[in-house]
Amino acid sequence: MTPQIVYRKCNESSQTIPPRWHGQALALGWHGQALALTGLGASEKRFSRGRGRVPSPRGTGLQPVRHNVFAALLATVFLSLSTPALAVTHLRRGDTPPPIALSTLDDQPFTIESHRRRVVVLLFGELYHARTLEACRIVDAIRSDPRIDEVDPDCVLIAAQQAEREALRTAARDAGVTMPVLHDRDRNVFAVYRVSVLPSVVVLDRAGRVVHAAAGLSASFREVLTDAILLAGEKLAADQFERTLHPASGPAESESARRAARVTELGRQLSRGGMNDLAADKFREALTIEPTFAPARIALGRLALQRRQLAEAEKQFREALAVDPESPEPTLGLAYVQALRGGDELPKAEQQVRSLLARRPNDAEAHYLLGMIHEQSDRPKEAAASYRKAAELLFEQGAAR
Repeated sequence: MTPQIVYRKCNESSQTIPPRWHGQALALGWHGQALALTGLGASEKRFSRGRGRVPSPRGTGLQPVRHNVFAALLATVFLSLSTPALAVTHLRRGDTPPPIALSTLDDQPFTIESHRRRVVVLLFGELYHARTLEACRIVDAIRSDPRIDEVDPDCVLIAAQQAEREALRTAARDAGVTMPVLHDRDRNVFAVYRVSVLPSVVVLDRAGRVVHAAAGLSASFREVLTDAILLAGEKLAADQFERTLHPASGPAESESARRAARVTELGRQLSRGGMNDLAADKFREALTIEPTFAPARIALGRLALQRRQLAEAEKQFREALAVDPESPEPTLGLAYVQALRGGDELPKAEQQVRSLLARRPNDAEAHYLLGMIHEQSDRPKEAAASYRKAAELLFEQGAAR
């Protein structure tokens, strides 16, 4: 039987989500409602029930012991990343955007045409969605930036929640949303803009043309949106905005580092083909070429994790950290080692992951590992929240590609 994702709103009957929406349903928690999965050998399983194994990320080999539902749902997200995502990113700079004719929650009409000669920021999201509210706070902060004063953009939140306007007004007030909220109750605007990731943003210049469109709340959301508004207001050159979108890499590598990188990539390809012994030889060869080349040590550490050679894995990750103490991958690698050892090592693993998330809150693998640590510590609710966060971040990152 083909698995089906089902969602249930409070006091309403269950509804089946079409297969084409499975990835979106998982990544967004189907707009925060209860999710279940059918067709897995039981009539219905919820997030906090079921037994099975979740596929480990990046070949670490670490497997949790429960949550069959998580396994199927996270697999859905990974599959969704390999197919073109429906997202506002189909809009390109210079495009004429689809028309909008909506009203605010105070019954004021809004059209793009009526805002010609104004820079416009269209933020798509929902008032119950945490990352949408985070994006609203970022937009407020951008509007208070002195560099934006002369541009003075019109920023609106477009929400499609099925609720009465009075309820939405209350939700907006309680959440501290200051920008006007347009109610797309029939989801027509969401459809023509191809919104499937929350939040999504589109910036229009004074001629009503698209300057920038992005799906998801990336780590660079504020910086990119600020410069997009400046570009739309003719306060920033296009080439400067391109440098914001695609920042230059660091200092030029040495020839030995470039050679080590090529050999390491060959090792990764061998590993993906299941030839791990040959892959390990290539990683060691890379270290012979460039002894401080951290990616080769990290790759050796991951191979050791797959083989449950925990002492060797720990050695490689610690040596990689000695080269770059701020590098996230060896930090996660050490946390994987501690999680595999279990017992008294679990709190240490959790501390490692939380320390990393304090610096990199949008690291999907870190949220995934935190979920597994919660799971091994018999905290199913916390595990569910971490897995869902990881899935949402994975889907957003795939949609932004």
